[in-house]
Amino acid sequence: VGVSQADKTMNYIETDAVVTSAVIDCYVKAGKRKLVEKKTDKMAYMDCELAPYAAKEFGYDESDVHQRTKLTYKFKSPVDGSSQKGDHVDEYSGNYKVGKKIKIYAHKSEPGKTRWN
Repeated sequence: VGVSQADKTMNYIETDAVVTSAVIDCYVKAGKRKLVEKKTDKMAYMDCELAPYAAKEFGYDESDVHQRTKLTYKFKSPVDGSSQKGDHVDEYSGNYKVGKKIKIYAHKSEPGKTRWN
């Protein structure tokens, strides 16, 4: 954690970005158990209207259904003022709308590089 915080302090600057796309989908997870795709064994993401039915079908509770938001955003690079794009998956909130201003960390010397926290 200390190394990550030092990297952020030395190499990034907080800046404003604007959400250009926010796509919400859902997944089913309870503790270490999760609903996965058969072929890939990776987390199964699905339409949020279907997720409660899938949860019930596979022995989960509706409270095991969680949202995530796949964001794309644009920002002005502090390095050279160029317009840049970034993306992020937020597993904890669906509170993003296209046009909303958000805070990100933009790299001080690499124009397109960002981090979320």
